[in-house]
Amino acid sequence: MVDHYVNSLLNGTDHMGTEKDARDTLEITLAALESAKNNRLVTL
Repeated sequence: MVDHYVNSLLNGTDHMGTEKDARDTLEITLAALESAKNNRLVTL
């Protein structure tokens, strides 16, 4: 999906994801980083 998104930016075409998809992905990624940093579970 990341490759598709980058290609859409470079080529000016539509991408598969929505703004909500991007926000949800960011939330999950930040939670995973926090979990790894603090060695604990993070609830979303």
